[in-house]
Amino acid sequence: DDYQLAKLARDVNNGNKYSGIYFKLGADINLDEALWLPISQWDNSDSKFGGKFDGDGHIIRNMHLQWEAASGKWVNWGLFGSIKGTADKIENYASVTNLIIEDAVAEMKSSGTMTGQGLNVGIVSGEIYPYTEISNIILKGCSITDNEDVYSTTVGEHRIGGIVGNMEDESSNDFFRIFNITADTEVSAFVNATTNGKPIYISSGIGKGNFKSYTDAVRIFPKNIYLHGTAVITKPSTTSNLNSGTLFGKTMNLTPTAAQMETWYYAFDDATTSLLKNIYGNYLEFTDDKAKTFQELLNKYITDNSLNDKLLWAYDSEKNKYYFGNIELTGATETNYTVSAPEGTYEWYLSSDKVTWKKIESGISAGTNSVEIPYQEYNQYVYAKSSTGMSKVLTVPALRIEAVTLNHQENSNDYSVSVVNSIWGEDNSKLTISYDWYINYDSSNGTNTSVSTGNSYTYGGTNPTTDQISCHIIVTYNDNIIADNWVGGSRIIYLCPAGVTVGDKTYAAGNDDNDGLTPDKPKLTWQGAYAALSEEGSWDENKIVLMGTSSSDATFSTTDPYKGFAITKNLSADDYPGQYSEWKTKVENSKLNRNTTISGKHGSVDYKGVIEMKTDGEKGGLGIFGDTRFEYLTFKHKGGKYDIIFCQYNNLEMGKGLIMEDFPESPGYGTLDGAKTMSLQIFGGVNNDNRFSPLNTEALIKEMEESMPHGREGFSMTFLSGHYSAICVGGRQNGINLNGLMGTANMPVKCTITMDIDREWNDEHKSLNTQEYAHYDAGIIMAGNHEGAM
Repeated sequence: DDYQLAKLARDVNNGNKYSGIYFKLGADINLDEALWLPISQWDNSDSKFGGKFDGDGHIIRNMHLQWEAASGKWVNWGLFGSIKGTADKIENYASVTNLIIEDAVAEMKSSGTMTGQGLNVGIVSGEIYPYTEISNIILKGCSITDNEDVYSTTVGEHRIGGIVGNMEDESSNDFFRIFNITADTEVSAFVNATTNGKPIYISSGIGKGNFKSYTDAVRIFPKNIYLHGTAVITKPSTTSNLNSGTLFGKTMNLTPTAAQMETWYYAFDDATTSLLKNIYGNYLEFTDDKAKTFQELLNKYITDNSLNDKLLWAYDSEKNKYYFGNIELTGATETNYTVSAPEGTYEWYLSSDKVTWKKIESGISAGTNSVEIPYQEYNQYVYAKSSTGMSKVLTVPALRIEAVTLNHQENSNDYSVSVVNSIWGEDNSKLTISYDWYINYDSSNGTNTSVSTGNSYTYGGTNPTTDQISCHIIVTYNDNIIADNWVGGSRIIYLCPAGVTVGDKTYAAGNDDNDGLTPDKPKLTWQGAYAALSEEGSWDENKIVLMGTSSSDATFSTTDPYKGFAITKNLSADDYPGQYSEWKTKVENSKLNRNTTISGKHGSVDYKGVIEMKTDGEKGGLGIFGDTRFEYLTFKHKGGKYDIIFCQYNNLEMGKGLIMEDFPESPGYGTLDGAKTMSLQIFGGVNNDNRFSPLNTEALIKEMEESMPHGREGFSMTFLSGHYSAICVGGRQNGINLNGLMGTANMPVKCTITMDIDREWNDEHKSLNTQEYAHYDAGIIMAGNHEGAM
């Protein structure tokens, strides 16, 4: 996506050339959210991309950059600033290939006077160095312009090309691979500029080319280039050093021969060529028949030279545009996928392992460009072969079950199972599904019998808060089992600590003697709600629906630890030196060690869930003792300098719909200098862990390792919404005799942190936060304890 592409640009700008590293686009990308800064620093000639960038037939749309000069520097502007490989062999060439760029605009940033050593501007790249490949590129609807501004320039050289600004030789090692390019780029510059006699190289292709003639298997002299944009518009009288042309503004060290120009074409009206001093290429009007003839030339070149990493070309006469002729899934019936190729005649080949291929002899008529492939419970692979080459290999996904979910219906003891498959979603009419329901299923007991069948079940027992409901689901297709799943333990428990009005209905505060299964009979305390959850359920199967506000006293109480998220009065383990067994007993007695989703919403009803947090001196906060997902809640600060959520090495997801309210500015813990952030912090570990102190015996080390909820697998923290000042993998350590919380030498702590870099929910709901910060997402992730090294 656009953020990941911008990260690549930032990495290269910071000096990581990614030499030899391969990148492939997985989707079309739209760059319309902001001005684009090139991949490689525009004003630093040492910053060059050295990797391989494969567009895989995808489109980068709406790139918008504003080019400018820089005093005393060469500058480079384009999708890439500058590109350079490392050696004279294909494996080490830097490359940009199989890419479509549409509706890119490179315009001059308004300036009274431009100064600098040199300016290189191109849609694909400002400048390319030796050992670079630019191939299989389609530019459509692009433009480079100075908007006919009136300005003066003393820049040493201007090199502007619709594809690349400059091809730079280096110690005579001018080795490039440039082939199979169509460019629809309008280039217009210097119409009203005063250029002070400075050299200008400008064209719809490559502004200035430094290279020598060569032909071998590695190096490819520019070949198969078709320019069908608008001709260069310049004002020759402004300079005595204007070099303008079609494919090249000027070539250095070499004047192309007729044979070398044989596959260079331009489709400009002949009337415009009076502005072009160096007309490199052959005029070829852009009509359907000519465009298709050129397409055949491109594909033949790929096939004849066994360029298997290059996608085949196609031409759409209705849209008047080229594209890459990948095969694609175009439909799904009750039994088959339909795979289609561009218009043409093909042979089709199928494999289940990409090793053994079999020609498809049936299911397709000679001369057609589509084929039907029956669903299987495993992935299949297919490609199309025509007289001009072969398509890329397409994965035909297996028919598989994406999700099996046990749902507890609101205000009832009704349960149901939903099965979502990869092809028809929740439509399972083509599948055979069996359901067997159990109460308190015991895997060690072979005499378990189901209490019901079918995809729904109404519980009629007498112990709704303790009995475990589970269902065994087997899904078959064409007599093949494609899923065998157990789901169970589903609990939706309502919690109302203080009463709330929702719409026109008022709910009173709950009671822990209630079963909590309906909003009319909610629980009163957090630990009462946790006690009603399934002991074995996941956070997808257990849910606490918070109705109204959980006051800071209800969330965390120093006088009654078992009322909220605390098992000690300070939510701290520093009262347990070497006493893990006592800590473990308190956790189990509290029932807090159950996995759950805590939400202010259920279905379409928003119960206005608010969790108040208050720090008691240097201690306090909110601790979780099982895997926990928070969603559609407001976290509200009620006192102290900051608040902390302690994961205690359980999985945490700060899901969608979280709003932070009344949090003060962070006191500076973990924040970047100058950043303003909210004072809510996330810690992966335990507050002041003293349970294994001193950690110097085999027994204590073993206890510590056994205490980690997810063992060697480690835990995860995921952030989909909300604002935080610091995210720390470890815990908080204030005392001098406490253990560090990074595991043992035998089992170090592992943590995966996932950020929603799109900030989808936050960006849409910023106005709901009572405190706004200029850099509200600033912060730092710390590996280690809060007091430790970053």
